[in-house]
Amino acid sequence: MNQPMSFIKKIMLSGTVLGLLGISSIALLGKGSAAILPRDCDANAIFYCGSLTVEELKNDYNTNDENRYGDIPAIFDHFGISKTEINSISSKRGIVKADNTVWIDGKLVGVNAKTAGRTYKSGSTAIPGAYAYERSPSASFSTPSTTIDAMIGYENDVPTFAVLSACGNPVTWEHPPAPAIEMEKTVRSADNTKWVESDTFANNSTLTYRIVVRSTGKAADTNVVVRDTLPSYQTIVAGSVKVNGQDAGAAGNSIVGGGYTLSKVDAGATVEVTFQVKVSAPADKCGETAFVNKAKVDGDSTPLKEDTASGKVRVVCASIKCESLTASNLAIKVGEASTLTAKAALENAVLNSYEFRVNGQVVQNTSSNVYTYTATKEGTFAVKVVVKTDKGDATSLSCEVIIGVSKTPVCPYNPQLPPNSSECKRPEVCPYNSSLPLNSPDCKRPEVLGTTTILPKTGAGNLAAIFTITSVVGAAGHNLITRRRS
Repeated sequence: MNQPMSFIKKIMLSGTVLGLLGISSIALLGKGSAAILPRDCDANAIFYCGSLTVEELKNDYNTNDENRYGDIPAIFDHFGISKTEINSISSKRGIVKADNTVWIDGKLVGVNAKTAGRTYKSGSTAIPGAYAYERSPSASFSTPSTTIDAMIGYENDVPTFAVLSACGNPVTWEHPPAPAIEMEKTVRSADNTKWVESDTFANNSTLTYRIVVRSTGKAADTNVVVRDTLPSYQTIVAGSVKVNGQDAGAAGNSIVGGGYTLSKVDAGATVEVTFQVKVSAPADKCGETAFVNKAKVDGDSTPLKEDTASGKVRVVCASIKCESLTASNLAIKVGEASTLTAKAALENAVLNSYEFRVNGQVVQNTSSNVYTYTATKEGTFAVKVVVKTDKGDATSLSCEVIIGVSKTPVCPYNPQLPPNSSECKRPEVCPYNSSLPLNSPDCKRPEVLGTTTILPKTGAGNLAAIFTITSVVGAAGHNLITRRRS
């Protein structure tokens, strides 16, 4: 294990080094590296020949080996570095550059750095109570490209001071202007102009989300990633992403996936990102369904920020009503027809058909709301319509009618004719035989045969004929006798 080097040993080492090189300086090993000759053994070093390890630094600070002027605490106190902080310094390393910046793991952590030295150089200010001066690294380092390794001290996980390994000189700095990002998430319907944090939207509508990224820091941030997490039943409208009003192209669609990257957001800049989504909640989600949409933003130098927009999606519940069934005629006769017309009111439902039933039997099931009923027999017939949709069926008492069918009157003289037919007339009867129509070929006047005696026939008709003939003959004879007497 390496032991801290005493002041005497450092003197001996410096003599050897001077003998070998004739110089005490720091040359660069490479980017972010310490020097080839890490110990600065000259009169400018606060700790002669430096402190290469944490243990050596603590020893140099806490013993008299390096405190030859008795001013070590005063020098470090001048930079706000206490004994406690020296004794708790981490093993974390960084670099201090001649441009007065401090870097850790390639990240800028300090600007306008100040350091110390034993010898006066231009731009130096004397440190009270110490044989030392305060100045910037640019005034202290040998060349503008000099980079020196340093041990880093932290306070609450924030780097606040350093000690140059080669010379033990303390370094403090100002924190660099830090990027800062704020963001805001709002929403509106596609036909609205006002951005809101929450609202109620109709199902199957188009929403527009807006994410506003504001740089509130004093430095730009890079690779600022904007991510959005869509709630259920919402899908992005491809190609709708705009950045400050300009189309983001296909790359913009990634905002709802891995995120859309803004390569740089300058200090004080505002970036507006908008995109559209389609809301398509299922019909069985009727009523209002709440949703929350969350957006997140972070960059290379800014922590994660997030904000939400919320709302409710209103899904109109399915409504199926059979409102009425009307008939052109409720009283018809056999052979006549009645036209029936159904009326339905649908909301959030798709019509499949109108099903007409007569006395319970389906007689028509089509998309037509009109049915023509033709009577074929007497009686009463119940006609009912059922409205059939993709959300179910519906009927009502208003969608039922009763149609009465009576016998059709006919001509009493000819059943094949209606009673009002011009041909419906009482037929003429044969005057000689009432059982025969007038136009019957058998309708003939009976013959009278002089004095020829005709034996009566026993039929009722014949007896009547004999009686008639006898009466006629008797009357004729009576008239003849009367005329002769007069």
